[in-house]
Amino acid sequence: MEYSDLITKAANTDDPDVRMSLIVAFGASQYAAHDGRLSKPFNPLLGETYELLTPKYRLFAEQVSHHPPITAIISESDLWNYETDSDAKIVFNGTYVKAIPNGEQVVRLKNRKEVYVISRPITFVNNILFGTMYNEQVGMMRIREKNSGRVAEIEFKAEGWGGKNKHDISGYLYPSEEACKAKERSNTLFYHGKYTQFLHAWKTDKAGKHGNIGVEPDMKLWEANPRFERQQFYYNLTKFAMSLNYLPETLVGKLPPSDCRFRPDLRAYEEGKMEFAGEEKFRLEEKQRLARRRRAAGEIPEFEPKYFQKEFCEETGLTQYVYGKRRDYWRDRRKGDFAHMEDIY
Repeated sequence: MEYSDLITKAANTDDPDVRMSLIVAFGASQYAAHDGRLSKPFNPLLGETYELLTPKYRLFAEQVSHHPPITAIISESDLWNYETDSDAKIVFNGTYVKAIPNGEQVVRLKNRKEVYVISRPITFVNNILFGTMYNEQVGMMRIREKNSGRVAEIEFKAEGWGGKNKHDISGYLYPSEEACKAKERSNTLFYHGKYTQFLHAWKTDKAGKHGNIGVEPDMKLWEANPRFERQQFYYNLTKFAMSLNYLPETLVGKLPPSDCRFRPDLRAYEEGKMEFAGEEKFRLEEKQRLARRRRAAGEIPEFEPKYFQKEFCEETGLTQYVYGKRRDYWRDRRKGDFAHMEDIY
């Protein structure tokens, strides 16, 4: 969500091709924070939640599955909704690990009555056993606008010898699925950039040719925020990512007990209490294993997400985690009604 302003800008733009291009930029920008992020994260606990409330938008996330680990997310503003989940198939090759996204992301521009569906590239972590370990995004990102039929395809290129093509992305905007299949690239837009740095666009002529990517582009769609010095000592987190675990006193009484900012092992680790963090991590994992055994024995009810429900959505044509069919988190928050939440900490 670091670059959610791209969605807002799209909603306020009249030109449909520019709107589409800004959604393309939003899709690519999500990977800007991935570079160098190789440390093993804390595994989310089943039923763990997170909220982010800003003047521009609000976001709610819930861990809806443990095996496989899936976090469902809904973000909303006056102009748009953004829906996604973290479901992925993990493949270990011996020298690399790859995560193949199972679901697709959905961006709805309310004022434009447009629905964009974003399919994502594959994430690789290379040189697991030998050499310098690094991660990269490889494959095709495909963005479809369901009502107009416009399609954009962006190729995320694998890094070659000597760093060739490192983080490079490029692709085209097509007016329809048919034009995409035929690779009809006349009078449209060509995209080029690096998913860690920027995305620019050039207009193509009748022959499908575009300007030299070494000169000024026709549109500068997105540029990444600058990283701070010595970021490697902060797990290569961006400033935005580092702010997400902040817990002011004014928020303590408003959050549900399942919010991950109350998670004791994570908080202790952030405060440098490494030994205590390890003890708490072990305790929480054992508590989760016990709950799983008790569910299997029928001693307690099976877990069900509190705010998301997996079902087929006719509007997007996808089976996805749909928010609000069970309860409304923000209504429960206003009432302070969180008695139904899981006891996970």
